[in-house]
Amino acid sequence: TGRPEEGLKTLAEILFDLNRTVNAVLHELFLAALKGQDMERARLLAGKESELARCFEMGAYQEASPGLELATMEEDADAVIAITEKMLSGLVLSGPDDIYGFRYSRLYEHMNFRKIHPDFIAQTKKDLLRYLQDEETLRFMKENPRWQALIKKHAL
Repeated sequence: TGRPEEGLKTLAEILFDLNRTVNAVLHELFLAALKGQDMERARLLAGKESELARCFEMGAYQEASPGLELATMEEDADAVIAITEKMLSGLVLSGPDDIYGFRYSRLYEHMNFRKIHPDFIAQTKKDLLRYLQDEETLRFMKENPRWQALIKKHAL
């Protein structure tokens, strides 16, 4: 194009959009595996979502989040706690490990991202907390001392 910066920005945008598209497809496949109770396939797909987030440098929040629903379904208390801790820490805007960690990636350095609206972070945290407060879904966590400490720490 004769305008290298513009070309690099376009390529970064394509890369970013590809991540979103592939992630959406993987997540739909994951949900279908859960619906079909194919837990082996669901584990594979959740792992692929996490790998994709790592490969595209989306940040630790995106790397962790695909495993929460699976860990909950499998009643894996240690995994639920570890994933929840990563996700909650990712809701504090602090750098490469936050929910917008991709902003710090050299892959997207030619892109301009909109200012982060605090309402989005607040709503995301509210949605996560609502999920974590579902006593039916997380009944197996109720007596876990580490879970109780996490709940207390975040005033859930």
